[in-house]
Amino acid sequence: MSPEQLPQLPSGSRLAALLDSRRWLLVLLLSEAWVFAAIVGATQWRRLASGDRLALGLGLVLLIAGWLLSRRPVGLWLIAAAPALLVIATLLNNGDPTVAAWIALSTSAAHVSYALVLLTPRWVGLASIPLLSTVLAVDWAHRPTNVFPGALAVAGGWIAVASLTFSALALWLAWHYLERQDVTADESTERLSARMSHELETQERSRMWREAAIAVHERLLSTIRYLLQSTDPDRAALRAFIASGDVLDAVASQTDLTHSVRVSTAARIASDIVTLDPTMIDLPLDEVTRAAGRAAVVECALNAVLHGGATEVIARGSMDGDRVRVTVSDNGSGLPADAAPGLGWRTVLDEGLAAVGGTWSIARVGELTVVTIDVPSAMQRSTASLTDDGFRQGRTLLSAPLIAVGAVGVALDIAALHASTLGWLAILIATLASVGGVVLIVRGRPPLMWQSLIVIAGFASIPWLTALVPGIHESVSFVVPGLVTAGYSVIAVALWARRWQFIAGLAIWAAGMLAIASHAATADRLPLFVGLINCLVIVPVVVIVASRASVRFRRTQELLQAQLEAMTRAVLRANAATLVDSQLSACVAQAESIIRAIAAGDSIDEHRHQLDCLEGLIRATIQVDPVDGGEFARSASRLVTSAFSIGVPAQVGTLISSTDRTPLPSDILVSVEKLITVCTRITVRVTHASGYDYLSVQFEHAQDAYLNFNDLHTNAHDGLTIDIEPDPESGTLLVVSRPAKEPALS
Repeated sequence: MSPEQLPQLPSGSRLAALLDSRRWLLVLLLSEAWVFAAIVGATQWRRLASGDRLALGLGLVLLIAGWLLSRRPVGLWLIAAAPALLVIATLLNNGDPTVAAWIALSTSAAHVSYALVLLTPRWVGLASIPLLSTVLAVDWAHRPTNVFPGALAVAGGWIAVASLTFSALALWLAWHYLERQDVTADESTERLSARMSHELETQERSRMWREAAIAVHERLLSTIRYLLQSTDPDRAALRAFIASGDVLDAVASQTDLTHSVRVSTAARIASDIVTLDPTMIDLPLDEVTRAAGRAAVVECALNAVLHGGATEVIARGSMDGDRVRVTVSDNGSGLPADAAPGLGWRTVLDEGLAAVGGTWSIARVGELTVVTIDVPSAMQRSTASLTDDGFRQGRTLLSAPLIAVGAVGVALDIAALHASTLGWLAILIATLASVGGVVLIVRGRPPLMWQSLIVIAGFASIPWLTALVPGIHESVSFVVPGLVTAGYSVIAVALWARRWQFIAGLAIWAAGMLAIASHAATADRLPLFVGLINCLVIVPVVVIVASRASVRFRRTQELLQAQLEAMTRAVLRANAATLVDSQLSACVAQAESIIRAIAAGDSIDEHRHQLDCLEGLIRATIQVDPVDGGEFARSASRLVTSAFSIGVPAQVGTLISSTDRTPLPSDILVSVEKLITVCTRITVRVTHASGYDYLSVQFEHAQDAYLNFNDLHTNAHDGLTIDIEPDPESGTLLVVSRPAKEPALS
């Protein structure tokens, strides 16, 4: 991925966040290395060769221009050119022994290699690693006198070449791994957006269909009302009404209509109570399996509400080897022991999951009903984990080359310390710490405190153990590179640890470096101090880049999580809207069937009760938007459909509430539904006034019917008021009210 693509990426893109982390890494790391060299060069300006002065001055210009243009591709290349000039300056050095040694050649060459790895295409970056290693080897073979040796003074410079090669290769692997992962994640996000758009379009089509059909339904309702009030209808007019084609040309049985009512009611309730645990946000599934799993979760939610009366449904996901396990738990009563498999079980759960190699089971666990869905995972993760808040992205990019340099430092230790027992102990600890550091970084998540503490302590102890090696103070220059790489390793591992471990580990390592310097010869102190300062100077670079990466990736994750949650609501609510439209269609078809029968000569009395039930159901369904309707209006619609399902006519008045979708307590609605079972008729209205929502239900009952309101009296609910006005002649009026809240964001 080239930097030219960065401006075209959306702000919520994981790749954009990764590229932003790369920008900060290059800008800060290359600038820090060049500035450090420039400070040394500036202090010895009079002794610099003319070519060195030119490289230093031109590098300053390039660095300033690069900072000003750092948000553009050319800016990063300008900054990378600054250390490249130092490498070129060493090639042009004439070998004058009077020229000051001020260029850290191995560091400059490594930083140029890092820039090429991060700024060029995959295989070009890989090819640049041996190229820069060769340049470093050739440059050092030239023995320029303006180079500060550092690691080049050990093993003829080959350790420095190995350090550049392995660190650049580690950076190349980390960069392209993260890049490939984030590209895949962004592609998955795009597919997610497309699916969500499809669901939203489904909602919009449903809404438009409802608006267009209101005129037809109103005319149908007028016809039903005419029939209910008539004893001798105009059958010729009824036949003309049927022939006009204003109603749906379909015939639905009473059984089909009742089932449609129950399912659509369950869908409307389920659309608000399903919660996705964060573990569901990203599961390694291909598109076919994902679609089957999504359908299964929706089916489970519908069944939980439809058959178990659930008020809370939670879906969670987990990995079990190469399988993905999704559990859908609800607080409903569960399925009866003698429940027979329905159409949803057979098609969505049995057949749908079997088609993708999945299985499912249902069990009662304590007070919960738990459906476990088991499907195969994709061969490769389709998205990056949403539980990753960006912690590992920037840290992986930074720590990979640092820990690789640390591994090379073990080789430096072997070359310098193997002659004594303490030396071998230091080598053993450095080796084990390097292995532990690699393992922690490859795992890609914050380690346990004791794990990081052991590894950091191992690296931080290297200078102290080295200081105890007999005779080491006479050959400090040979161990400095190994000691410095131990500091880099402390930083690499501490990036994944707690802040106090970072500070403590670095402080212990730095104190050990100072302890060695205090006993070293004066001539050997400069490389120690240079290595110490160079290591400490990089600390703010890695902290800033890691923090910046965490913030960017966390923001990206939050956007993706919000998008998925919105999609979940969209799926369920679109499903609810579609099922309610199906209910309307079934109602219209049922009404048309009855009108045809009356037009053909059937007695009105034979169908009066059925028409009475249908009228209330159609009125409630028309008035309440299944997607955006407020909770009081939706609850009223639920009560009407409950009455219809048991054959109790419902007269429906105006159903207008606020858009407050906070669910009403389930036990209240269940208690009211029980009261409906002993009534001959109910009248339902919903109003909104003075900031309050009101739901009124008028119960008409036979003389010998008994309405038990004790359940309503004994349940107290915050902010909810229940008033009951009994009237032996007209029935009982129940009024439920509460202050309306601001509508929830959808």
